[in-house]
Amino acid sequence: MQELKEVIKVLRINGTRSRDNVYKRMAFANIVLANEPNVTYSTLGKLLNRDHSSIVHYARRHEEEMFYSDYKETYELVNQIYTDMAKQNREEERLQIQFYTYFHNTYPEYRGLLVYNLNNPRNAIDGHSAKLMGLRKSRPDMELYWKGKVYLLELKTPRTKPNQDQLDYHEKLRAEGFDVTVARTFEECVEWLEGVIL
Repeated sequence: MQELKEVIKVLRINGTRSRDNVYKRMAFANIVLANEPNVTYSTLGKLLNRDHSSIVHYARRHEEEMFYSDYKETYELVNQIYTDMAKQNREEERLQIQFYTYFHNTYPEYRGLLVYNLNNPRNAIDGHSAKLMGLRKSRPDMELYWKGKVYLLELKTPRTKPNQDQLDYHEKLRAEGFDVTVARTFEECVEWLEGVIL
């Protein structure tokens, strides 16, 4: 959500009822909802400093009146953010696959001790069910069970860093005595692993 807050600042979207701000808010809301099914009108309302009922009202009242030229700037900026986020996720996935394959092939006797935390539900329904069953967002990506302890690894790319919610959760885990490490390259992943098991 931090990225979306930054977009709101750049576009200078505020709470006024001017035509320009109404269109900006609705373009922003429509694009976010199209990309993130887990986001609710209530969440968007908080981001935009509007109650969620007004967001729904604007959506119904102004949707047919909106033209691409009215929200072109908003669309292009938000769309670029989602493009960058998708690229970042793919890079992190490639790093995780490379690292896990290395572990699986190099240490066959320890298979099953390094596991992946699946943190991203497929849709809003799965997300709601998972949350009720205890899913907690911002958990580190991987866990290594070793000699009575759990070691946690967060994977990022060289160009990215954990968001604030992840940083806060990492600190909470460390306060409870858990080891949490952030790795951005394959070499850092291997160094973390071998620093524990060797």
